[in-house]
Amino acid sequence: VSTQSTGVRMASTSSPDRLNDENGIYRCVNCKTALYFLADKFEAPGCNLPCFRKPVSSKSISRQPDYDTGMYQIKVLCQKCSNHIGYVFNDGVSDQEEEDKIERFCVLNKSVDFVHETPETLEALKKSSKISASSFPWKTTTLVAIGIIAIATAFLIRNRNARLKR
Repeated sequence: VSTQSTGVRMASTSSPDRLNDENGIYRCVNCKTALYFLADKFEAPGCNLPCFRKPVSSKSISRQPDYDTGMYQIKVLCQKCSNHIGYVFNDGVSDQEEEDKIERFCVLNKSVDFVHETPETLEALKKSSKISASSFPWKTTTLVAIGIIAIATAFLIRNRNARLKR
């Protein structure tokens, strides 16, 4: 299953057991990267998708501007495989204070799998930011660096060619 294509997605009618109340974690359906803890899941009024307060690690996801629906949204992608996970909004309400706004990650049901985990495994993931996606934070930085080098090289070659013509 891949959710990497663009466009609007309707709420899934997947079975409720994907949103169950046992120990576990939601992982990317493609690469199995740990994305969200069950403990961070909440129900948002008017949203038919599962919502989470935060990802397991900021290194497990990437964010991308999205204008596909005609309005600005922030698309959430798996950092490791670029699978489209869902969207993030800044309108979630904290449990502590009704007025305290937090991020709300709306997750496409078909983009994640719920995996039962032992409490020990969950604790280890919580204590460590070294989850499967953490070995790939260089991906975006490397692409940006390559782009800058390519632009600088083209600029230098153009300037050299212009001097040779004189």
